[in-house]
Amino acid sequence: MPSMQPNHKLKQFNVFEKYMPSYLPPLLALEKLHIEFAPHLDSILTTNLVKLKELSFTCGEYKDFKRLKRFKNSLIKIDVRVMGNNQINVVSLFDVFNELTKLETLSLHSLRVCGGFDAIQPNLTLTAIHLYNQQVKPEGFVELYILSCANLRTLSLVDCNITDPTLHSILLILVDLKYLNISCNDSITKEGLKLLSQHRNIEEIAVHKLIPLNSNTRVVEQDGIVSNCFKGNESLKRISLSNIMLDDMLPLANIPHLTSLRLGGQAISSQAARALLSCPTIVYLCLFDTTVSDDALSCLSRNTTLKVINLCRCRNITPASSKTLFVDNTTIVEMHLTSVEIVSSGISLLKQQIKNERLTRQDIMYSSPRLVSLTTSYIDESDKLSLAKRALKYGIQIVVDGFSYS
Repeated sequence: MPSMQPNHKLKQFNVFEKYMPSYLPPLLALEKLHIEFAPHLDSILTTNLVKLKELSFTCGEYKDFKRLKRFKNSLIKIDVRVMGNNQINVVSLFDVFNELTKLETLSLHSLRVCGGFDAIQPNLTLTAIHLYNQQVKPEGFVELYILSCANLRTLSLVDCNITDPTLHSILLILVDLKYLNISCNDSITKEGLKLLSQHRNIEEIAVHKLIPLNSNTRVVEQDGIVSNCFKGNESLKRISLSNIMLDDMLPLANIPHLTSLRLGGQAISSQAARALLSCPTIVYLCLFDTTVSDDALSCLSRNTTLKVINLCRCRNITPASSKTLFVDNTTIVEMHLTSVEIVSSGISLLKQQIKNERLTRQDIMYSSPRLVSLTTSYIDESDKLSLAKRALKYGIQIVVDGFSYS
């Protein structure tokens, strides 16, 4: 390995397989490192990274984990993706994690482990665990390890075959839990979801793509069960749901401190929007990949507490919708409209209203500048230049076709 001068300035380094060198110089100030599909990962992790705090990497075998011991006094966050079908002894794996004396956040993707849950020592420094697509017996792993990590505040168990009894144990024992994500667990039933109402410290819950046993209907589409579980919950502040029906939106108004709501995959009618309007403290609303009617946007524009709206990949943005977005609203200060087709009249309105001091950020990218349903037009260079000039004049950031003007 040739000698290289140490770097004292670089704090974050993201590198992918195509550009991965076989070695790195001493990165003495580096705090965040992301490595994806590195053929020389073993040698990379022997680099002098004395201040490394966050590490994200894809690995294929156990020796890659053993290298983590070099950072036992600095690492506070690890995100690991496992390649292939390699099975790793769980005791050896978590012995490595337990040697990281400052580790607070552990994220594991597609990990296949073999046995030994009862021999794992608890980690009392961990405050967040995120597990995705874990091919392990969930009850043993949760009950013998996760529930022994007494200081957990954040827990994600996505696509992990979690069952109702496991969920009950989590809610019963982890009384200080603030965030819970149980998406994509098709063994959770309506009875399991009702258990959520028993936990009064959780501030954020994510529930996506739950399909009950012996049914083709998602739990979140039945009987208003999801939001009824949250009704009256005084600790809950943020909810993330998908494919919920109108009847399931109505009880959201009875969550007194709800500030953030993420919905996706459904049509938002004016009646649904009025239900959302009745949330007294809502500040952030995400309607990703939804169909939003003009009346619905008009209703939402009258909300007096809403500050940020995310309409990325929304369909049916018409001239009337554009007017609602860029002219009528009085409180929204941040919009996200990535992959949204906006007609030329909407661009004109935006150029006219960009001087609105309330509007501090516009995030507008066009995945398809061609306007399919209304007219056939393109966002020409003069429009881009006009937006750029106004952005510079009023100190607003504009992103169009991937180019940022500010």
